[in-house]
Amino acid sequence: MGCVGVEATGLPRRQARQLLLEHAWGRVAGEVIARRARAVRIERGVLDIDVVEPAWAKVLVPFVQRIAGRLVRDFPELGVKKLRLRVGGEVALPASAPEPAEGVDSES
Repeated sequence: MGCVGVEATGLPRRQARQLLLEHAWGRVAGEVIARRARAVRIERGVLDIDVVEPAWAKVLVPFVQRIAGRLVRDFPELGVKKLRLRVGGEVALPASAPEPAEGVDSES
């Protein structure tokens, strides 16, 4: 569901972007992670991820850069530059830059 698919919904731009974000998150994070960690918003290139509990934030730390890299590669229209984990509204992991995903030119 890229930009064209979202625009075709006829939703206001903000809602369409949120729909694309939720779709993208489910695709790159996978079903198990997406059920326990929710993509909330992108602000100034930083994607905030709300995690259901602190233990899950710890589990996700090793995967954050890889997931962000997939978002950059597969959904560049979102403009994600960093990912930040939050638990209960508090930052659990400061914004992390994405790790280049396979198929992403690290020099661009």
